[in-house]
Order: sequence, then structure tokens, then C-alpha cells
Amino acid sequence: MLILFDINLKRKTLFWLCLFVGIFFLFTSTGASAETFDTDSATIQNSDVFEELEITVPFLPAGGTDVWARAVLPNLGQFLPGKPTISFKNISGSRGHRAANDYARLKPLDGRSLFVIAASMNIAYLLEDERVRYDLSDWQALMSYNAGIVVYASENLGITDIKDLKNNKEHLIMASIGPTSEDLFVLLALDILKIDITSIFGLGGRGAARKMFESGDVNVDFQTTPAFKKFVAPLVSEHKATPLFSLGAFDSDMNYVRDPLYPDLPNLEEVYIELYGSAPSSKAWQAWLSLYRASKGTLKFLVIPKDTPKNIINAYQNAIDLMMKDPFLLENLNSQIGENTVFGPVEAQKRIEDLIALPMETRVWLKQWIYNKYEIRI
Repeated sequence: MLILFDINLKRKTLFWLCLFVGIFFLFTSTGASAETFDTDSATIQNSDVFEELEITVPFLPAGGTDVWARAVLPNLGQFLPGKPTISFKNISGSRGHRAANDYARLKPLDGRSLFVIAASMNIAYLLEDERVRYDLSDWQALMSYNAGIVVYASENLGITDIKDLKNNKEHLIMASIGPTSEDLFVLLALDILKIDITSIFGLGGRGAARKMFESGDVNVDFQTTPAFKKFVAPLVSEHKATPLFSLGAFDSDMNYVRDPLYPDLPNLEEVYIELYGSAPSSKAWQAWLSLYRASKGTLKFLVIPKDTPKNIINAYQNAIDLMMKDPFLLENLNSQIGENTVFGPVEAQKRIEDLIALPMETRVWLKQWIYNKYEIRI
């Protein structure tokens, strides 16, 4: 009887010991999980989540999108939990669609991967380009950049303004990504101005187009404002390039005005009036203005999948809000990319939603114009 009692006692002791250990591990593991992914919290407590952060840029280095990303986004790390190391990955191909399609397919939800989208992808999405395998509405915009565009020509043409360009007898040639990219803004603008120009399509990005201009292969080009400031302004100083006009911008009341970064350059409407003596009113102008207004001049977004856990998205939103309130950082950014050009999470999301809401009538007209002008069926 004594041996039997001793065995039962051991069994009972072992049972309670195992139960206690199981409960202990259950609570500690649950607590760790809640600490890392507590969706009721506005921040992420476990800094390991943000140990490393990779930002994908869907173009080659030295283009406007890459210049902007590398000027602004390295600062984000210091405001995130864990102060992660930020690396950039440039994936070119298919006018940015290759990288965008991959990001949509992989759909990383761990918060370690962000994506930069440019107007090329936005326009291709709106025009239902067959290469598009992503949906802008599946992405949460964390930041946007209100980048303008400056059109310029070679000084070898001997021109000083847009009138000289229109009356120029030289063969005008411009390199382009294609009409279903951000280049549509300029291609349509030149058509509105009735300027005869030959476009070479198929380039991988605006950086490649600028290099063709620098080598003398083309004599007209355009760049977004950060790339213009960094790469083209020196050419202007060296008397190799002549700025002609900008695509303009919108003020707080959505009035179409001059680009505040280049207030000495006329916008498209002013250039048209200078050439023809009256304001533009054609269907082409209305479609162009509708597209430009829908984007509010925004050409770039920093995005993350909408299905990412809410606490991770909140952490990014909080970090960006803090980053944009840092006076020393803002002063540095203003000197590189211009004042009041970067917008935080709330305004960025509103802008991408407004872009998606572009009227179907405008989309149809633009697709028909591309076909009529270039015989490209979308």
C-alpha cells in the first residue's frame, strides 16, 4: 500500500507541475505576442519588427523618383521604433510595372518592406494598361510628393522661350518612357501647344532620357523638379539647357497656378495664352487639367499594403508625422526638394483616393487620344 500511495503521489505531483509549466508558457508567449502585435496599440513595442527596412524604387538610380526617395526616406528610420537600418532596392523594367506587380503579388505584411510609386504606374493603372497587375486601392499611402515638371530645350537650338521653340525650324526630338507613363502629362501638353516633336519611346526612366539629352541625341527634355534641380540646373548654368515652362501646380483652393519652386517659369495655361492670345478650352486641355487636378500635381507616393496589421501602419504614420515636424530635417529637405512638397499620411491617402476617382469619361478620352496620336491601343 505504501508503494502504491507513493506512485500516485508522484503522478499527481507530475501532473500539477506539467499543468503549471504549460500555463506559464501559455501566458508568457501570449504576452510576447500581444507586445509585438497588439492591434489596440498605436505603436510597436518590439523594436525587432523594425530592425531593417527595405524600400523598393521601381526605376534605375538617378531618375526623379530615385532622387526623391534617397533624399527624403533615409530620415524615416530615426523616428521608427528600433531606428531600423534603411536600404534601397532599385528594380527597373516595364516602366515600373515589373516591380509594382511583384510588390502586389508578394504583398509583404510584416512592415519591413515599403514601395515607392510614381506617376508612370498611376497613369498606367488609370488607363487600364494590360501590363498592370496591381490595384492602387490595395495600398495605403503613407507619404506623397507634390513634384512639378520642368520642360527644357538644348541651347544649341538658339531659343530663349516657348515662341522660339514653336517657330524653330530644327527637328525637335524628345526621349520618353511612353504615353502610358508620367510622360503623358508632357506629351499631351506639347500637343495642346501644337508643337511638332518626335518622341522616342521605350526608355526605362527619366534619368535615361536626361542622359540622351546630355549626349546630344535629343534636344528637348523634361524632368521632375528634384531631378531638374540636381542634374539640369547645372546644365542651365553652363548654357547647355534652356528652361521653357513648368506644368504648374495648384494652390490650397485648387486654383491652377505657377509651380512655387520655379515661379519665374510660366505654366502650361500661360504659355498657351502667350502663343495664341486666349486661354485654352479644347477637350485636350480639359482632359489634361482633369488628370493633373485629380493627382493635385502629386507624382510620387510611399505605400504599404492596406492589409498590413493596423499597429504597424499606425507606427509608420506616427513616425512620418514626427519626421515632418522636425525643424532641422525640414530645413534640409526644403533646400533639396523645395518647400511644402511632401505630405503626410492623411493628405497622401486623400490624394491617392482622388486620383483613383478620375472620371471614366476622362480616362476614355485619354486612351482614344493615345491611339489617334501614336496608334497605341490600350
